[in-house]
Amino acid sequence: MSRVFFVSCFESSGDAIGVLVVQALRREFGADCRFFGIAGPLMQAEGVESWVTLESLNIMGIGAVLRAAPKLLRLIKQFAARIDQLAPDAIVTIDAPDFHIRLMEKLCAHHCPRAQLVSPSVWAWRAGRARRFAQAFDAMYCILPFEPQWYAGLSVHALYVGHPSVIMAAQETLSAQDFAAKFGDNKVISLLPGSRNGELKRLKEDFLILKRCIESRVPQGITWLLPTLECHCETLAGWFEESTNPVYVICEPAWRFAAMRYSHAAICCMGTVELELSLRQCPHIALYRFKPIDFFLKNLFRFTIRHGALSNILMGREVIPEYLQSAIDHDRITEQVLQLLDSESPEHQRQLEAMHDIQVQLSSPQDDFASTLSKDLGGLIRSTQS
Repeated sequence: MSRVFFVSCFESSGDAIGVLVVQALRREFGADCRFFGIAGPLMQAEGVESWVTLESLNIMGIGAVLRAAPKLLRLIKQFAARIDQLAPDAIVTIDAPDFHIRLMEKLCAHHCPRAQLVSPSVWAWRAGRARRFAQAFDAMYCILPFEPQWYAGLSVHALYVGHPSVIMAAQETLSAQDFAAKFGDNKVISLLPGSRNGELKRLKEDFLILKRCIESRVPQGITWLLPTLECHCETLAGWFEESTNPVYVICEPAWRFAAMRYSHAAICCMGTVELELSLRQCPHIALYRFKPIDFFLKNLFRFTIRHGALSNILMGREVIPEYLQSAIDHDRITEQVLQLLDSESPEHQRQLEAMHDIQVQLSSPQDDFASTLSKDLGGLIRSTQS
């Protein structure tokens, strides 16, 4: 008898994680497994039947979520009814905690194990969500090593499975020689302004200014790369059409990750990509701008962390320079980037040492994260159905 799974992601990063989960579940339960849910192109190519396109769910920011609330609530009601009718062997939801918790709470029957991959950031704000998630899910698969402790004593199985970016980075095959053959021997700076439309709009001017500031100090001898998703290639290429020194926009995944590994320095949007740079040992600086309404609403909540960059959160101190909102200082960032370009500078060496420690912290405790998840979920399914 083939197993049936409901698998749900909410954006491109979740789609990249989800395809590995689907592959691992097929290895665990057989090639005839059937998958339904909310999936992007990668998961769909792996055979997941998607009930909606990710583009229609591309909602970023508190204000945008509030405006889209009626639509999201209708979708949740429709999806819950379909899941109840489908009666899957297990449910795996990936990230998007506010959407997925409401979806789980709308289900009529607790007829199968429910698992959430990627814990909500209860360690940063709204810690009370841990109890709510413990009531709605049977398993919480955490990707940061300190997260399971937040569910201690609650009625949920919380397990650190390792970070998806670790296994993704380990699978990359392009070498430094491949990279040099393609882009030459100049110093390489990668620009990573974000993966969401709102982030790109808010950070565009900062990245344009920073490129000009750096070029005013080093007018020649720098190769500029912009690794991004295919859906943003045309937009980002337009940013630098009038630039004296070209920026090479890279969309092909293998070369995109090679740029993140072999660039001499990078400037990035704060988020998962910042941690991915650390895992690839690329010195970098992180920045972020909220929409004004989102910044106002976030200030209404109490935050329990001092840093925004994931690398700094893991280390408990600022090992990666980070700049938020009005604190973004283009002159200071320029000076720090120039220091990072010098492989002998104390700042460059300090970051390399910290990034090595981060890589050790995020090493998977057993197998890769997807295999660990699928094996553990298999045990939950069998115990439920026995």
